[in-house]
Amino acid sequence: MAANARHCGYCGQKRIRKMVSLGELVSDFIVSVFNLESQTWLTLRDMAVPGKLTRAYFQGERARYLTPLRLFFLMAVAHFAVLGFRAHDALKDDLDRLTRQGRDQAYERLYGRRMDSLILEARQDFPAAGRALDSLRMRGNIQTDSASSAAGMGLLRFQDGRFSSLPLNLSLEDLYTLTPEELAKKYQIRGPFEKAQLQVYQRAFLEPDNLIQFLLSKLIWMALVLVPAVALVLKLLYWRRRRYFVEHLVFGLHYHAFAFFLMTLFFLTAFRHPQYLGGVLLLIFLFGLLAMKRYYGQGWFKTLIKGGFLHFIYLFLVNIFLLLAVLVSAFLFSNP
Repeated sequence: MAANARHCGYCGQKRIRKMVSLGELVSDFIVSVFNLESQTWLTLRDMAVPGKLTRAYFQGERARYLTPLRLFFLMAVAHFAVLGFRAHDALKDDLDRLTRQGRDQAYERLYGRRMDSLILEARQDFPAAGRALDSLRMRGNIQTDSASSAAGMGLLRFQDGRFSSLPLNLSLEDLYTLTPEELAKKYQIRGPFEKAQLQVYQRAFLEPDNLIQFLLSKLIWMALVLVPAVALVLKLLYWRRRRYFVEHLVFGLHYHAFAFFLMTLFFLTAFRHPQYLGGVLLLIFLFGLLAMKRYYGQGWFKTLIKGGFLHFIYLFLVNIFLLLAVLVSAFLFSNP
């Protein structure tokens, strides 16, 4: 083939010999990742119609829409990004204030006791200087009470084939001034599992804002695990319909994508009005019922029964997976 041919002989693409600009490079990246063309807008429009995307997908209309996994990840990333930004914006000042107050109280008690020790020594050797320091100590009103403690906690202990709780109260001074190794030694925490929990607690107490951001970054994986779990429940609910597992999986991906989309709109527009959250969740529930009715084609009575059971199980699974996500994130957070 001639080197000066205007089109490629293999793929038919037009030859472009000029240097690619930075703007074209960024534009190609955005289009390739998010596919911000008519396909995206068509997908978002039809996603609002319960069950339409799932039916279209299995009827062969796949080129018109984003794939179920791409749509799910696009909506999930947008949702958790907005949630993280809103949560960080709302909680950062309060968390910083509480952390600063706790640190100030801890060091005030630490240095107060050191001052008491110095005053006691000064009284013995230099009575006049001791009285002067004692007067300064009273004017400063420095706290030395070492009985103050942070919120009580319970370490999870596995012993003799069963789990048990080990109550523990940590002083503010120890939380802020001791290393994890020193803290474990002082409170006689010896097991590696208990030491890891103690380290999690201390770092979460000292860096609550970072822990929240870290946890939110892991929730998207929790959502990804929830989808096949929901698909399995749907498989059991519609066992007699003999549908393939992948059908329920695609249904779950589309349903979660719509839920993420609505929750993203809520966090963007009504985050400071939590009284509207119940209405948004009710709308998601009704959307799920309509989607089940349209895609699976059963009567309203069976759809209501199965839909109610599905959402009850879903709430149970959310609590279980949320607990697991918190535990896993906490242990990962304790070992950066």
